[in-house]
Amino acid sequence: MTGIWREIKATTRRKHPWLFAYYAEGPSDRADGQWYTAFHFRRADRTKFGFQEFVGESLHHKRLRQMATRVVVDAAYRESMLSDKPELPKLWKRH
Repeated sequence: MTGIWREIKATTRRKHPWLFAYYAEGPSDRADGQWYTAFHFRRADRTKFGFQEFVGESLHHKRLRQMATRVVVDAAYRESMLSDKPELPKLWKRH
């Protein structure tokens, strides 16, 4: 990985079991010359993982925080991004 990984905080004061982060690569880091951002989240107990990828657009930190907040408050939104990809738990072990 050549990009950056950053934690995100949801903007809600509601107690919740979710942790958030994003991974981003700039056009100079990629062979296709496009922006890449992956929004990641997981339960604190590491039983559920989710993500959404964006290619060709650079997402502002404010939008990522809004997404994190929506994951906390909107179960249908959260469920739409849950994944059982085996690389997700491995990715979070590094962070």
